[in-house]
Parts: sequence; C-alpha cells; structure tokens
Amino acid sequence: MRDQLLKLDARLVDGWFQPCADWISERVALDCHGVARLCIDLAALAWVLSQAPGMIAAVQAGFTAPAMTRMSLLFVVLAAIMVLRTVFQRPGGTGGANPLRGGLLLHRLLLLAWAGGMVVRLMGTLTATQSWELLAFAICGTAGAYFASCSTRPPQRRTYAGGRGWKPAGAL
Repeated sequence: MRDQLLKLDARLVDGWFQPCADWISERVALDCHGVARLCIDLAALAWVLSQAPGMIAAVQAGFTAPAMTRMSLLFVVLAAIMVLRTVFQRPGGTGGANPLRGGLLLHRLLLLAWAGGMVVRLMGTLTATQSWELLAFAICGTAGAYFASCSTRPPQRRTYAGGRGWKPAGAL
C-alpha cells in the first residue's frame, strides 16, 4: 500500500503538476513556487468564504460563543496558511533540488485524501454552498502543496550569434 501511494504521489508531481508548472512558467512570469503561493491564496479565500455565512448567522442570531469559535478557527487556519505561504516563498535547495518535495510528502498525501473525502461528501449534498467552498479550499490547498513540490526549470542558456543577436543554446 505504501509503495502504491508513493508511486501515485510521484506520478502526480512528475506527470501532472511539473508539466503544468512548466507550461505556466513559459506563459506567465511565475515559477512553480509562485503558482503554489497563488493556490494557497485561493485556498485562503475559499476558507474565508466557507466560514463567513456561519459567522454572520451566529452574530445575527445573537450567539456570540459560536461566532467567536468560528472566528478563532478562521484566524488559526489563515495564520497556518500564511506560514505555509512563507515556506513556499523561499524553498532553497542546492543543485536544483527542491527540499519541499520530500518534506511535504505526508502533507500532500493527507491533502489528497481530504480532497477525495470532500468530493465524496459533496456528492451527497450537491446544494450545500459551504461544501463547494470547502472543496475549493481542499483542491487549492492540495494543488499548492503539489506545485510547491515541483522544481523550477533553470533559465535557458543563450549564446551570442554575432549580428543575429542572442539565441538559445543549440539554435544557431
């Protein structure tokens, strides 16, 4: 079972998220860590949207304890997301290796299982808005962890081609 999970994780990182990160970096000025931070920001927005209706309803009904509990949970999760965003901001590594690939393995697998559980939960309640927002939170958080585990492509080497300017290496 462990080997199958590791193969699935490697297939997702190398076979799906790495090509997506490379495709995005070719078209937009974002490396894989920038895409990961964008996904984390979208996850934070989805989390706020999922918690806001319950907080508003509790405040309107005069239930301050449930409102404060929801607000505390909202801030704790947002603080955790911001810490994760900071980790994605400066991954480091030597020789092009991404230290987050190994460090986020357990997180990626747990987020993947949670996103799968949210899909199953959503199948039973197709009209629940909060379920859709929590699913968006799970998907964006999972995608952020997977994009953060990708490697940024090194810049393409260029050579001077005389009067024709700079060209990619090998394209002379």
